[in-house]
Amino acid sequence: MRPFVPLVAILFAGACSAPRSYTRPTPQPLPAVFDCARDQMLAMDYEIVLADAVGGLLPGQREITGITEAARRGAAVATDILTAGLAGGNRTRYDEITVFLYTRRYPQGNTLQATAGLLTVEDDDQRVRSRPSDAAREDARQLADACAPRG
Repeated sequence: MRPFVPLVAILFAGACSAPRSYTRPTPQPLPAVFDCARDQMLAMDYEIVLADAVGGLLPGQREITGITEAARRGAAVATDILTAGLAGGNRTRYDEITVFLYTRRYPQGNTLQATAGLLTVEDDDQRVRSRPSDAAREDARQLADACAPRG
């Protein structure tokens, strides 16, 4: 009976974590959905990184700010001073949303997929992607709801 305990814990943890991607079918033409997604991202203060209407790709990012980020950055500066720059630690974090638009076979048709992510850029321009913030997940869900509402 004991070997099942870790499996149940993993399944429970996976069920409790919020999704990263939202995939929705839409009856609207893909150019209209693309314009809607672009407008939604701009309204949520995301900077459009690439707007490929032909390929159906629309990535955007927004720098994370606020009290928590200010405290984290302050701790990074203090660490940098105390270690004479040997520890590093200066990073900028971004919420990311990437929208994919594509056509699937009948009966699904045109489809919007909004994926949330988190990008960390370090001083040496190293980029690390990780689990998205709750804000990015919520933004991706709102974008999917606005541009491909459920019937």
